[in-house]
Amino acid sequence: EDGHEIINHSHTHPNLRNEAYEFAASPEFTERVFSGMSVDEQREEIHQCHEAVREHLGVVMEGCRLPHFGNLDPEKAYTLLKDLGYRFSSSILAILSPTLGAIYTPIAEIAEIPVAGCPQHPFVAFDTWHCLVKDGGRHGGEGEFSGLLSQAMDSCEGNGALLNLYFDPKDVTGNPAFMALLDRLVATPSVTTGTYAELLARR
Repeated sequence: EDGHEIINHSHTHPNLRNEAYEFAASPEFTERVFSGMSVDEQREEIHQCHEAVREHLGVVMEGCRLPHFGNLDPEKAYTLLKDLGYRFSSSILAILSPTLGAIYTPIAEIAEIPVAGCPQHPFVAFDTWHCLVKDGGRHGGEGEFSGLLSQAMDSCEGNGALLNLYFDPKDVTGNPAFMALLDRLVATPSVTTGTYAELLARR
């Protein structure tokens, strides 16, 4: 109702388990990697999440972000998404995409919306796991995160590019640097924001 968009991220999030982090230490989490699963197992992961959201929230999702997207080849999964009637994926890093970050169509009827890499480490997603969480965060020092956000925004504005960020709500809620980014987005008329569905509608 507030205009947010829900997309599929698998049912159990394969390879989420990590004993070093309280939120991921449960033995119920699998250590298997999504890309190492069979096609049938991948289909089940995507389908179960799709049905759970449809049943409990009344939302029929149109897109998917596959788990640990920076380390997989999503080509096999695109057909699975198409079978569910999905319109898009956001499962590959910008620098690993054939368009270096622009939206492209890997198979008919499925658009891929690449995720931005860290301005200093382009082969790693520009996400809060990398910046603020893993091993204390690569960019958790005073002003580092906000500096990278500004750098990414400046690059986006200067090049008229797409900036597809991937931040976990639990890591940015109340974060001053992230709140400042939201304020800047609202106050910058040359920047257009929106859901993935809205982005695709403007293509």
